[in-house]
Amino acid sequence: SALEQESESGVLHDYSLRYMRRVGTLSVRIAFTDCTMEQATMRSLLLRSGFIALAALVILTGLSYYLAGFAVRPVKQAWQEQTQFISDASHELKTPLTVILSSSELAAGEPDEAKTKQYIDNIHAESLRMKELVEDMLALESAAASLSVRGVRIAVGVEQKVFSGILGSRIKGTSAFAAFISQNGDETSLGYLGEAFVLECTSLGLGTCWLGANFNRGALGSAIKLKKNEKAVCVTPIGIADEPFVRRKRRGVAELTWLEDEEFEQLPAWQRSAVQCAILAPSAVNKQPYELIPENGGISVVDCGNNFGFGNVDRGIAMLHIELGAAAEGVHGTWRKRGEDMCFMPDGE
Repeated sequence: SALEQESESGVLHDYSLRYMRRVGTLSVRIAFTDCTMEQATMRSLLLRSGFIALAALVILTGLSYYLAGFAVRPVKQAWQEQTQFISDASHELKTPLTVILSSSELAAGEPDEAKTKQYIDNIHAESLRMKELVEDMLALESAAASLSVRGVRIAVGVEQKVFSGILGSRIKGTSAFAAFISQNGDETSLGYLGEAFVLECTSLGLGTCWLGANFNRGALGSAIKLKKNEKAVCVTPIGIADEPFVRRKRRGVAELTWLEDEEFEQLPAWQRSAVQCAILAPSAVNKQPYELIPENGGISVVDCGNNFGFGNVDRGIAMLHIELGAAAEGVHGTWRKRGEDMCFMPDGE
């Protein structure tokens, strides 16, 4: 067989032999070597390579699917929130639209000019109200999105059944609410960011009220779709206050700072402003479970108690008020953790 081959070297597959042929003047020399092991090794290599390629393909497909889901998750959440926002907006706009339609129908068939003018005035007033509702809802949705950071999510929704309990059942005339949701357990940040949202509502002329226990968690979960790692800590109704604001009793400067009036007046203006703003900060049952210590060029929030499980939320609310009070005097700074306490230090200190 080797003599019959055209090539000087090659493989005799029928015999599993590799040959090399050299033709001399008087003779032909042929060398043979067994290639059984070589072929077995090649088959094994091809089989293993195919298995590795298949396993890699399966792993890459699974990884791609997971990463794609991870990348799309924020888009999915944004889409769900947008859908919920449209639903909430439709609910709130239903009443003024009904008034506008009814007034326009009555005006069309009313011969009395005085009554016609009254219907037109109603249409104008409800149109303005609808415009304000749209602007306020867009502003609140934008504020909620911008403040949903640092493991905190603020969700705006509409559901009257959310309000329950001794205090919650007193909420009448509105079904709009904002839920303050913790995603990692940092309730100090939740209080800080939640109070920023509440103050945004106040700037729009809307009334709010922190509720920590007096709300229906089942109704809330149905309205805003909580995730597995999320916990709704507090909610606030959003609406137009039907009664004037009545300031609840707060702890005074001496109780919060342990400073006499003369000592307090000797503090820098920004520290006095910060403390006075912190006195106005809401807290669970208005207990203000902390002390404010002006020291070392800053202000520390110390000895924060549990306060029915909302002590850290109360501290975060107070921290925002301290920061805003300092900013009113042109002083800006950062918060630094000192053990279990938080200290506001002006920039440059």
